[in-house]
Amino acid sequence: MEITPESSVVGRIVKFFPEGILSSSPGDEYLAAMARRRTTIPSDVREEKLRYKVSMKLLGNLKRQKDGSLIFTASVRTLPHLGSRVGRPDMDVVSFLCRLGGSESCRNERKPGETDAEIGFFAVGDQMTYMNQKIPTYFDVKNLIAKRTFVFAKAGFGKSNFVKLLIAKLYEKEQQAGMLIFDPEGEYAFPTEKVPALFSIPEIRDKLIVYTNRQIGSPMKDWVAGDVKINMAKITPGQAVRHFLPAEKQETNFANALRGTEQAEWAELVRLFIKDGFRVDRKEVEDLVGGFGQEVSIEALISNFVPIVRRVHSDDSELMEEVKHHLLQGRVVVVDISTISSRDGRELMGLLLSDIFYHNQANFVRGQEGGKELMDVIAVVEEAQSVLPQNIPESSPMVEWVKEGRKYGLGSILITQQPGAIARELVSQGDNFFVFHLLSQTDARSLQMHNAHFSDDVLSALIHEPIIGNAFFWSAPRQPFVMSCRIGNFEDYVESIEPDEIDSSRSPVGTFESESQNRKEGFRDIVLRTIGEDVRCKLYENVLVNGNHEPEMMAVDRWNLLFTIAENIDRKSEIAEYYCTCFPGGDRTYAREEKVLKVLENENILAIGVSAKKRQRGRNKGFYLLKAEVCKPLLVNKSPSGEELDVSVINFE
Repeated sequence: MEITPESSVVGRIVKFFPEGILSSSPGDEYLAAMARRRTTIPSDVREEKLRYKVSMKLLGNLKRQKDGSLIFTASVRTLPHLGSRVGRPDMDVVSFLCRLGGSESCRNERKPGETDAEIGFFAVGDQMTYMNQKIPTYFDVKNLIAKRTFVFAKAGFGKSNFVKLLIAKLYEKEQQAGMLIFDPEGEYAFPTEKVPALFSIPEIRDKLIVYTNRQIGSPMKDWVAGDVKINMAKITPGQAVRHFLPAEKQETNFANALRGTEQAEWAELVRLFIKDGFRVDRKEVEDLVGGFGQEVSIEALISNFVPIVRRVHSDDSELMEEVKHHLLQGRVVVVDISTISSRDGRELMGLLLSDIFYHNQANFVRGQEGGKELMDVIAVVEEAQSVLPQNIPESSPMVEWVKEGRKYGLGSILITQQPGAIARELVSQGDNFFVFHLLSQTDARSLQMHNAHFSDDVLSALIHEPIIGNAFFWSAPRQPFVMSCRIGNFEDYVESIEPDEIDSSRSPVGTFESESQNRKEGFRDIVLRTIGEDVRCKLYENVLVNGNHEPEMMAVDRWNLLFTIAENIDRKSEIAEYYCTCFPGGDRTYAREEKVLKVLENENILAIGVSAKKRQRGRNKGFYLLKAEVCKPLLVNKSPSGEELDVSVINFE
């Protein structure tokens, strides 16, 4: 609708109906008579007696600059006068509107920028041309980073096809963001005979890391980094309670007692649960857990954690540390949860996302001088309604990620068939919406409730036009109104790429294993130098265990050792990234205890697998007991303390 020769209002027709004499009762009789005679209505009668009235939703103001470029403003403050010209936009205008979702270069210079991806073509229903031409629709893939993206669709209408295409387009543009995909169907990573996958894209193949319990054949097996298992002994007791116990059990006596155990005691519990299962010695468990004066239900602890540990634990797993490392390198990590239960999948997902969230939060608080970098990570979650249901607690890892993650560089692509089943306060915070055919009126209304740009006319098309691949998308802030398009086919995209030879030597898994060995050796040297040379790390040689003098042993304060090791590591090195962590407040870094214990065990320095304790100021203070014959040769310009240290050790032999 024209306001001035240079300015117009853009609108979308939402209703279209006839008016005039021919649409009245006499007109009905006339039309019926013409139909009986099989006679067409004369053109002059149509022009004089029939007109069409339309209702429009005003989308914004379009202004043409002196240089011919266009500017769109999502605001209508000046309305056209009665009698102003109304018409269909020309090809140039429609092409510009289809580029609004792209970068500034795409909008103003009429050519895609470095981050602009062609995701499909402008489409209205089954009509994919305008003035007999296909018009590409663009989306700036940079808008996926640190943003919340929702993909809604009934099964079979193109959700997975679109997400694969979106991921391919993102890494086609050489973005450095990492991506963590939780795959409940095993369809994202490796292709089958009929369906391509991310492995089919050379740019992604060089970044692809897969964790799966399935047997994968050559050459794709070289991209498998390990099983979908975690080392339960490496997570903290608090993490075990938060992520593996139902919410209603997290404040029970046994859960509170478990939170208060030391890391070494929890690791010993895991070892006992794996070794003995439900037949574990109750007295050993009670000695390890204690209870701080409370009556702790040992049976409840055993019955809740033995099944969990046996299902998800592996002594050899380093999945949590490896995933963070790969994401920091900007890789695409697929965790295939198709072979484990949905509950285990949700718990594993929560644990990984929480670990990444607190890593970024801690390093955000510490600032640039804190050492470690923030990870730009996009989490891809299928069946989002199962991890973000209506009654989800605020403390859930997924809620933290979606609500607060943007500040820490964390984004998400949440995919579901049931938008109405997702927690309402989360949907309204979405930055990008891609919506395909919906079956339920409830889901459609829920979408409109949380994003009013999806007006009634759009909802009607979503419900009544079940066309595979047709999508309506909205993106803040550049795509200010809902645009319809036919999404490109991922299979066609793969076929358009020139095939290359699959070279296993380019797999990032092999590169990582080589780098990992170098990191292990570097960390080992730092641990040994800290014990043998750093005077800040105090060694005791006059050690009493349970009141008995042990001349073959030395001792070191647990936290003193962990802090000193961390201080000897360059904070910006990969060793720090992999072997150090910090408290939630981000104020102090320490070496990961399980990594230190592994070195001490491998070097035959550790005399006993559980930490000794000394009662000090009403609290248990932890110590490691070390073999004197191995420690003393390490000492360089350092002498152990002659101070007497009396510690207690349960079941000491």
